Amino acid sequence: MSGDSSLFTGWRLENRFRPLAAEHALNLVLYPEYENINEASCIEKEIVGIAPLDNQSNAKLSQAMPMNLEGKLILFSDVGHWNVLGDSHWF
Repeated sequence: MSGDSSLFTGWRLENRFRPLAAEHALNLVLYPEYENINEASCIEKEIVGIAPLDNQSNAKLSQAMPMNLEGKLILFSDVGHWNVLGDSHWF
């Protein structure tokens, strides 16, 4: 929007934990992610398509701070020169 300044829109913390260090036929990775990003962040709206862009000011959009917690279970295996994986949300 014309006349809006740049601003800090939030932060994200993500990590990957591999509980079993040794290689197995099926390997396991736990992936928790926490984010605290306000509505002024256009990245999610433009790229991910979460919501349509509107003409509200950054000051108004930055007041809403939704917090999200996400977790994934990632299973993977090495097959020859290929790495095959799948993931599932667990919360």
